[in-house]
Amino acid sequence: MFNFTRTGKLKKHLRDIQKHLQHIVFVNDDILSAEQKSKVREIAEEAASFDPAKDAEATEKFLDRAPIRVAKILPRQSFPTLREYLDIFAVAFMVAFGVRGIFLQPFKIPTSSMQPTLFGIHYVEDKDSLPQLPQPLHSVIFGSEKAEATVQKEGMLDTANTYTYTKGALWPWTKLQIDNVSYDLPGEADRLWNYYKIRPGTVYKQDEVLAKGWLVSGDHLFVDRWTLHFREPRRGDVIVFNTEDISLNGMPLSERGYYYIKRLVGLPGDTLKINDEMLYIKPKGEENFRPASEFNKTFKKLYSEQGGYRGHHADGLLSPGRELLIPSDCYFAMGDNTFNSSDGRAWGFVPRKNLVGLGFFVFWPLSRRWGPVDVRAPLPMSSEAIPSPMNLQ
Repeated sequence: MFNFTRTGKLKKHLRDIQKHLQHIVFVNDDILSAEQKSKVREIAEEAASFDPAKDAEATEKFLDRAPIRVAKILPRQSFPTLREYLDIFAVAFMVAFGVRGIFLQPFKIPTSSMQPTLFGIHYVEDKDSLPQLPQPLHSVIFGSEKAEATVQKEGMLDTANTYTYTKGALWPWTKLQIDNVSYDLPGEADRLWNYYKIRPGTVYKQDEVLAKGWLVSGDHLFVDRWTLHFREPRRGDVIVFNTEDISLNGMPLSERGYYYIKRLVGLPGDTLKINDEMLYIKPKGEENFRPASEFNKTFKKLYSEQGGYRGHHADGLLSPGRELLIPSDCYFAMGDNTFNSSDGRAWGFVPRKNLVGLGFFVFWPLSRRWGPVDVRAPLPMSSEAIPSPMNLQ
């Protein structure tokens, strides 16, 4: 006779470990190497291949060994990174009060797609410098690491000798070479080019500055998992969702990240289009399009042209001249920084079942964004005058 209780529990454990491994890859995307992420994904795929109903013993053996296998893959450090301490503290706090997974959940912003509302890892130049404090306090308060390098000898940036190593508690560091002279900068090698104004294969002159500023952690925030049980999502909400059953160019979006955070801009039945960097919405049952800025104050901020907000860029499913109808029980989401965001324009709609919650409270690092999400007015400076939304710390 089959043991349905045992089989059901094993199936649940397999699903849980797949989600956990996807989460590990996502939250440590800036720390793990491509090889490490590939090995973790292989274990997740192996978990999906087991059928407890056919071989419960093999399934149990896999589940017993999986944590050990993952631990061997992940980088070993003498002590946890500062970000891990903060995440552990946040999780412990939530569990202690019996609300994690029900009310609030910690979440880390990995990219720049929601700037300037929320920041991923970014570089701040000295001219936009943070307050002058001893480096340990910079790490604890601002999540930042000093990044300084000036070319000592003219030559070409050699990527063949570029590698990442562990240094300190906050960041992996990268060592690179220009004409056999080594330089060290915070950040992982395959992401270094996104952080600083340096490019492989470029010839740099003596005394040219590679970096003179700070590499700053992405925002860490709590996600409100409670509210959407009592009301429907609204246009303008900052939403967190999982990427199950969403694909990009035929590949599961979950391979790039299991959780995404974007702004909800379209409801079921809405028709959308973008003209002159303005999103137009025709709600279900209405005959005419209206500018998004007419719907609520949130959208007015996005079109303020202040503090880094630049409106919506027409691309992909919302290319110039295209109109998009949102299916029932689905939503459409875009990053606030649509000039540098992989969002619904590329991979389509978010099913209602995928919604996890709403961005609620930025708890670290300390910046002008600390506190409730999405309540700050734009900085009173023209977006055209800002060379990059990165410099809005």
